[in-house]
Amino acid sequence: MKLAQLQFINFTPVFMNLVQISAEITIKQSELIWSLVIRPAISVWQRRLLLLWIICWTACGIWIMSHYRWAQSENEKLFLIVYLSFWLYFEWSITRVYLWKRFGNERLWIKNGRLFYSQKLVKPGRISSWPLNTLGECEAIEYKNHGFNESISQSFWMMGHPRIQISVPGRTLRLGYQLKPNDVSSVIKQYRAAFKSHNKAP
Repeated sequence: MKLAQLQFINFTPVFMNLVQISAEITIKQSELIWSLVIRPAISVWQRRLLLLWIICWTACGIWIMSHYRWAQSENEKLFLIVYLSFWLYFEWSITRVYLWKRFGNERLWIKNGRLFYSQKLVKPGRISSWPLNTLGECEAIEYKNHGFNESISQSFWMMGHPRIQISVPGRTLRLGYQLKPNDVSSVIKQYRAAFKSHNKAP
């Protein structure tokens, strides 16, 4: 085959159909690939409030830490160590939530007879993949609508619960953190259609 023909094949555009389920959920699809991207839902003022909380919490921890050298007794030192252990845990937890809300996303895509999943915090994470013919059902994860834990998990300062699960070899893939029920139904419907389309027997 001539070089000009090869170049034409390599640069032939793949036309993608765009499906916008919501401001945070985008699906792109063609005959070759189906791709879902889910971004965390958070408003600008909520993100700024999270950042302010982190700044105040960090300043508080640094102030307490600076008093360690002035502790007189072993009990005072032990108290400061325990306090700072809890402080560090919550410092990391809220920082992780902020990074997730600011830069994170989930990506699920189907290509070449396989399902791929990746979760990004700041940098793209590890990509997991499975053959389509080894996958089980995709369905919504049910939680108690009026439970205290469920109410807290939907708060903007939490990463929250995943809303969708797919049976994959050896475990269950859970994704779609804090998605609304209508969005969950739409994503599952789109995924099932794409799975059926791409999981054709050779």
